[in-house]
Amino acid sequence: MHYSCWYDLLRRVGIELTWETYHARFSGISHLGLIEQFAALRDPAVPIDDMWVIYREKQQLYKGKSEDGNLLRTEIRQMLRALNGYRKAVVTSSARADVETQLKNAGVRDCFEFVVCRDDVSTLKPSPECYLKAAELLGINHALVLEDSEPGKAAARAAGFEVLPVVNSSDVPQILTERLGVALLS
Repeated sequence: MHYSCWYDLLRRVGIELTWETYHARFSGISHLGLIEQFAALRDPAVPIDDMWVIYREKQQLYKGKSEDGNLLRTEIRQMLRALNGYRKAVVTSSARADVETQLKNAGVRDCFEFVVCRDDVSTLKPSPECYLKAAELLGINHALVLEDSEPGKAAARAAGFEVLPVVNSSDVPQILTERLGVALLS
């Protein structure tokens, strides 16, 4: 959903952003880094002040789309419920207010014991601090991490955890079914 919001807004200033480019280069980086790198995608570069205006528009657009509760497909919700016997946390570089709202709107906040956000750590991914914090809260030493961003994968590995890379959320039930050896969907 982040990508679709950015795609529409960046096209207005002459930037064509493919999913592959977004996923490879922009997933999991700070807002400032994102703004600077998006601005540089066009020649001449989009002025940073203009990019901040677009960023605020993107945040509003995303908020509106996320409030309808359709952030997660039904099979992802079912999978999370099927994993009730596993201790789970969300680890993100996003702000707590955004993440908590999105999880509640999607109807899955109760599936996670903890949410570790940028508000909870002093260094963001690729630093392992966020994953180590989640492990401390969960009281665990080993974890299986599903991660979609390169900085996130690096952070989880630096924390000493096994990483299952995710490119598309629709692949998650199959990836976990194969890894855990249990059917997560009926």
